[in-house]
Amino acid sequence: MAPSASTFHAILFLLFVAITHGSYGAIHKKTALDGLCETLGSYYITPEQCASALCYNQSMPCNTAHNVPALAALATNLTVFNATVTRDRIKAAISSFVAMYNSTAADEEAEEAMLSCLDLYTGIIPSLKWAAHSVAAGHYHGAR
Repeated sequence: MAPSASTFHAILFLLFVAITHGSYGAIHKKTALDGLCETLGSYYITPEQCASALCYNQSMPCNTAHNVPALAALATNLTVFNATVTRDRIKAAISSFVAMYNSTAADEEAEEAMLSCLDLYTGIIPSLKWAAHSVAAGHYHGAR
């Protein structure tokens, strides 16, 4: 199951925190993950939901991300994963759409819209991978 929109927002917040704090700032909690999840506030998402969303895949290194740069790397890698899954789902939707519908003007317009989304996600994935590599190497300005 792919992460939800709230997961995506948590990832973006995490990336913001990591970029603004760099390797200098430290969140004084058990781990950086705990600190991040506690700062989101219970009105948005509980700390348990945050940790669960970011650590949904046990093969991901989130449980060992003890500092902000490690969380930034986790966030950018999850963003790459989410964009890749979204791109693949758009491809599948286009295939299903083309197989199911006749070629009317409305159908062609819908297909063009889906192809536009596919182009967007296909084009952004290399940039997101670049950002993930930059963050992993500690080059946070390269991630922008």
